[in-house]
Amino acid sequence: MKYRLSFTTGSLFLLESVKIARLYREEKDWRNIDRRILRENILQKKTVATQKRQVREIKRRLDNLSPESLDYLASAELEAARFLLLLAVVKTYDFIFEFIDEVVRSKFLLFDTIILEADYARFFEAKAALHPEVASLSETSRAKIKEVLFRILAESGLIASSKNWQITPPYVPEKIIELVTREDAKYLKAFLLPDKDIQTWKEKFADHGA
Repeated sequence: MKYRLSFTTGSLFLLESVKIARLYREEKDWRNIDRRILRENILQKKTVATQKRQVREIKRRLDNLSPESLDYLASAELEAARFLLLLAVVKTYDFIFEFIDEVVRSKFLLFDTIILEADYARFFEAKAALHPEVASLSETSRAKIKEVLFRILAESGLIASSKNWQITPPYVPEKIIELVTREDAKYLKAFLLPDKDIQTWKEKFADHGA
């Protein structure tokens, strides 16, 4: 399976994704949604090309949420929506999930709360050795991927800001944990939870098919 790296179209797309999730709840038809977005300029973008590009990326991510999670996203408060969109991102992009799991979460569980440039460099080179898609990236693309990755982490609440890489573990509501567990409990790692807590949640929601 190809190692996707197309997340550089934008960052978390919080407000835009919620708007599209609400449209989906109304329409249940992506073709109608596409037409409405363009006709009404729902995302408030300056050009049609930008709007089409962002809608395509948001749809790719939302398609990886379960119907239950997507429906919840449409009516969620922005803080809860942020967590569901992080779930959508990590389900879409292994590169981001693996960075959170292998670097951010690993450091946090060892009480090391600062991500260093060297941490990212080691991670990137390890992925480049495994995936031709990473190894063949131009310097410009490498810089963009790094920039957007840390912006996503900041907008998700996992680090202080895109410039300050201090890890700031989020408080995740139980409803979000339940939704994530129903989809695949391994993605609870994206919220920096330790293995024992993930196992506890798996057992709690086992009757829901987790």
